[in-house]
Amino acid sequence: MPGLNLENLTRTIRKPVTVLSRRDLEEDAENKILSKAMSGKVAILVAGDPMVATTHVDLRLRAKKSGVTTRIVHGASVASAAAGATGLQSYKFGRTVTVPASPSKDLPESVYAALKVNFEAGLHSLILLEIDAEGGRQVTIRQAIERLLAYSARTAGRLITRETLLVGLARLEAPDMIVRASIAVDLMGIDFGRPPHCLILPSRLHFVEAEALQAFCGAPRGLVGANELNGFDEDAASRARKYITALRSALLKSKPRPVDTSVTAAGIQRVDDAIERYLRDAEHFLNAGRPATSLASVAYAEGLLDALTFLELTTNEVSQ
Repeated sequence: MPGLNLENLTRTIRKPVTVLSRRDLEEDAENKILSKAMSGKVAILVAGDPMVATTHVDLRLRAKKSGVTTRIVHGASVASAAAGATGLQSYKFGRTVTVPASPSKDLPESVYAALKVNFEAGLHSLILLEIDAEGGRQVTIRQAIERLLAYSARTAGRLITRETLLVGLARLEAPDMIVRASIAVDLMGIDFGRPPHCLILPSRLHFVEAEALQAFCGAPRGLVGANELNGFDEDAASRARKYITALRSALLKSKPRPVDTSVTAAGIQRVDDAIERYLRDAEHFLNAGRPATSLASVAYAEGLLDALTFLELTTNEVSQ
C-alpha cells in the first residue's frame, strides 16, 4: 500500500496491528479474524475499496453466517481512481482484467479475450497487475506489455502492437504517483518504480478524454489526435457504408407531407443554429486529427443548408 508506514499507523490508532496474508483471509479466517470478532471488535484495513475484492465479499458472508455483525468503510477503488487520474470517463470502462503474478510468462487467454470484447465495444480496459507478496513476485508495466505483445502477435487481428496507445499508472494517489500515456514500446522504456502498477487500454475516445490524456498523462498530441480511437473508428470506408445503409433505409420509409405554408422565421433560425453547431464540430475534429469525422460533420451542415435552399427559404450558396 503506497505511503503506508506500519509504525506510524500503530502509533496513531494506539492498537496492535497484525499483517495478514491472503491465505489468512481465505483459508484461516475463522482462527485469525472471526473467532476474535465474536468477543470483541476487529478491523481489517485494506487498500482501495474493500468490497471490490471477491476475497472480502466471501469473508463478510462467513461473518454473517457466524453471527458477526460487519460494517464497511468504503474507500476509493482503483477503478474510480484510474479514471480520475487519467481523465477517462468512468462509465466507458468495460470488464476489469488481471495479469497474474505467476512463474509462467504466458498471458491467460481469458484476459486477452476480455480486452478484445471491451475494445470492440468501444470500452476502455483497466488491466490490474498482480502482486504476490507471499511468493515475492509482482507484475510490472513492462512485463505486462511484453506478455500482451507476445500473445497478440500469435492472434489474428493483433489487438495490441508496439504502436498501440496505452496508459501506465504506478502508485495511484501516492505523492510519487506516475501516470503516462504513450505507445506500448515507449511505456516499456519508462521506469515506473515500485508497485502497485496497472495499465489502461483505451478504446474510442471522446475529444475531452483525448485532451485529458495530453494534459494529465503527457500523451503526445499527434498520437492522441491521429490515433484518437486506437485505429478503431476512423475507418472512413466502413463508416460511409454504415451511413449510406441507414440513410437509404430512412429514405424508403419517408413519405411526402402536404405543403405547409406555416414555416416561421424561428423555425428557419433553428436549422441555421444546427448548421453552425455541425460546422463547429467539423472544425474541432479537424484540429483533433480526425478528418473523416470532420468531413461527416461538414456533410451534415451542407445537407441542412441544401434543404433550406431547395425549399427557397434561403439564398445561400456553397462554393467547393
